Amino acid sequence: LVTVEPRSPLAAAWQIRRLFTGTFGDVRGVTTERVSSVQISVTPPAIFHVDGQPASSDVSPLNVRVHARALRVRV
Repeated sequence: LVTVEPRSPLAAAWQIRRLFTGTFGDVRGVTTERVSSVQISVTPPAIFHVDGQPASSDVSPLNVRVHARALRVRV
């Protein structure tokens, strides 16, 4: 689970490159945590990413569960 505190569009544009270098977790206001499930309270509509793909929901809270080994990744 990656959470990002609000930031200016300029700061976001500059820091987004760190997603691709694997150092995004080192940015102030960004936290990462391993979870198997989580419940997130949001004000609908919620916009989020699932496996890098944008998604949205009009439901709150969002109940999210990780399916272990459901995604095969080749490096």
